[in-house]
Amino acid sequence: MKNFDHAFAKEELKPFEDLRHPTMGMTGENILAVYIIDVVFHVGTEMGRFERKFRFFVEHKEISDEAQFKKDRRYAHIMQKLDDVDLSTWTGTRFKATAAAEHTWFAEAENWFGARRSEDGKITILGLPKDQGPTKQAGYPFLELKPHPFKATGLHIKAEIVDDHVEAKTAFAVTNIGDAAALITEDGFEIIKTIEPGQTKYYTKNINVGRRPGNKDPLENVIKSIDESEVAFELLFSINYRPANDKEQFLRVSGHYNVGKHKVTEVAKVKKP
Repeated sequence: MKNFDHAFAKEELKPFEDLRHPTMGMTGENILAVYIIDVVFHVGTEMGRFERKFRFFVEHKEISDEAQFKKDRRYAHIMQKLDDVDLSTWTGTRFKATAAAEHTWFAEAENWFGARRSEDGKITILGLPKDQGPTKQAGYPFLELKPHPFKATGLHIKAEIVDDHVEAKTAFAVTNIGDAAALITEDGFEIIKTIEPGQTKYYTKNINVGRRPGNKDPLENVIKSIDESEVAFELLFSINYRPANDKEQFLRVSGHYNVGKHKVTEVAKVKKP
């Protein structure tokens, strides 16, 4: 499972729409993974609250729901084991939600974990990266993000039709103004890029824009809307890294921007009371 710190925006869920979210996968010999999912949702103008619980069982990459797994001779034993687990210290993945627009929220995982299994079967658990903070620390890397227009056009958004959606791209410059190299990693394990002190490298953010089910408007209309909007996208993202001189640390720099084709502005951070 590749760990990632992310944000997503989703309008209220209409009939026959879905909302998908990846979770940590555990596979291997002699492993039966049990996934317990609590779904809380609100319905109608009165916002009536409903809750449903689901259990899924995964073994040898085969997924069974509870009705299917009840036929397994181990079912009763496993249910007893689950009842014995003290869940007071684990409440599932928590999200911090920030309203971006009516019916639209950004959700950031607060206690998301990734895991990697080594060849000898050992599992390493990785927690979320810590924010690098507002100011640099002596002896450590410190990354700065700045919007960067595409050289070919001088514009901040490049959009094109790809299959059944529009793929939009916007670019940022990442500069290390600290005293040590930053080892860029998406999942906390694999290093994909190194930024030395005083060095700048570039990061491109891809945004896929699709149509609602039943919408047959040409995708050229989406590109036209992007071209004409002063603010086409609100982006909230993070870049994770490890200091080369302290690889046990797992840090991140976050960016929150309103992006238009001709202008990108940083969204002001709200100070906590």
